Amino acid sequence: MKTKKTDIGTAVVKYLLDMKWDVYQEVAIKHCGRADVVATQGKKLWVIECKINRSVNILGQAYRWIGHANYVSIATCSMYDTFYEDILIHFGIGAFRYQDYALKPSHYLSQDISPNLFRKRSDLIYSSLCDDQKTFADAGNNSGNYWSPLKSTCRNVSEYVNRNPGCGLRDMIRGIKTHYHNDSNAYSALYHWLRSDMVPGIKMIKEGKRLKLYQCDVL
Repeated sequence: MKTKKTDIGTAVVKYLLDMKWDVYQEVAIKHCGRADVVATQGKKLWVIECKINRSVNILGQAYRWIGHANYVSIATCSMYDTFYEDILIHFGIGAFRYQDYALKPSHYLSQDISPNLFRKRSDLIYSSLCDDQKTFADAGNNSGNYWSPLKSTCRNVSEYVNRNPGCGLRDMIRGIKTHYHNDSNAYSALYHWLRSDMVPGIKMIKEGKRLKLYQCDVL
């Protein structure tokens, strides 16, 4: 079976959990894109980027996190030649190698190069972490799936409507936590998303003068 990027991500997550790190997957950082894996242990922060093959691209992805993480590594299926190793070592970037041993799952991942400790880092990544990122999406997925404040709000909408079918839009907004600054902003934005059927599984219907919300499968 052909190795997928998520296979590497899963192995990295397992390795870090076994080492007693808290692990976050597909972490979106404002103005900086996403990191495949972010792990914390106390105040230490480690970023690992995953790819099937070594490349200049993954080096660039890892390099951008220097200054924002205490450790930075890559994880690929490739052997690392001397030239590539020299580049990694020069920048202080670590390297994991994934090997698909079907009968030895504990040997999937080896750390060929240990990352340098960057003692000073910004709080850019750390301040972007939340518990939902631990399980919301698989590290390395190619479907663009990742946690975001909007997705969290949509999930809260769905859960509220599930508990309160036929509820009004304003009642729902008052009953959930959203990422909007106030209820007025939430009403304008969610009215747009619901009217465009952009909240999965939820339908907004006008009954008389009121806007009511239902799950699609109960209509």
